[in-house]
Amino acid sequence: MKKGTVFISGGLGNQMFEYAFLLYLKRYSKLDNLKINTAFYIFCKDHNGYELFRLFNISQNKNILEFYLLRLSRFLYNRRGLIRKMPYMRYICEKNFSSSEIQSDSDIIYFFDGYWQELDFVEKVKKEIFNTFRFDKSKLNVETEKLYNKISNLENTVSIHVRRGDYCKFDDKYGNICTLEYYKQAIEIINQKISDPLFICFSDDMEWVRANIQLENAIYVDWNIGENSWEDMFLMSNCRNSIIANSTFSWWGAYLKENIKDSVIICPHRFTNQSDDWALIPEGWIKL
Repeated sequence: MKKGTVFISGGLGNQMFEYAFLLYLKRYSKLDNLKINTAFYIFCKDHNGYELFRLFNISQNKNILEFYLLRLSRFLYNRRGLIRKMPYMRYICEKNFSSSEIQSDSDIIYFFDGYWQELDFVEKVKKEIFNTFRFDKSKLNVETEKLYNKISNLENTVSIHVRRGDYCKFDDKYGNICTLEYYKQAIEIINQKISDPLFICFSDDMEWVRANIQLENAIYVDWNIGENSWEDMFLMSNCRNSIIANSTFSWWGAYLKENIKDSVIICPHRFTNQSDDWALIPEGWIKL
């Protein structure tokens, strides 16, 4: 039996991409048994831990032995070049993935290591994604529910996501992309395309947003913190239009809109300073 394990790590946006890749493998690979491994969160307390169970009832699998085998495989691959095959196991990371890597050998377990942030993986299982990533409105806090009821039927809403926080610690990788000038240009485009826009602002540094992004008609969502942070993504997905950051969190907030046909979605043209383009931009989104 050919088995596959997709390792889950990172914050909510990354977890969603990793699970979307598993859905892709279920449809397009010849693996008989696919599962996730969430042992990463035993050792790492970044963000809010594993969130897919709490939000979407996607169960956990904390197989520590598999996790250590992954670490060994990653070490061998990074330090010893071509070594990615071990008895009964294949190590596959993003940069060496291709369908040809999944062979017909029986009794093989494939370890998939990466964030898998490619539009093709998502688009090919879009229906499954929308069926899986459904937020439970009964879990909303009072403030979020109140705002949702206010904006759910409005066509002039525009979410703005400004991510600073941890990004400020890695300025060489994420900095100088979603600059203040980026947001000013994006807001100008919105004002040209949408009559009387209502801006809904989200950020992990709302003080900076209030001080630097001056808006006449705006709501600043500053109450969803910690384990309630997912409610920001829920609200973003219910804003008709979006200005997103170079963040998978706000990418999903824009992508998960139920009625996106006439939406204006503005995004940065690259995700990090290590690449010239962002391979996750769907057709119709406006790149700046």
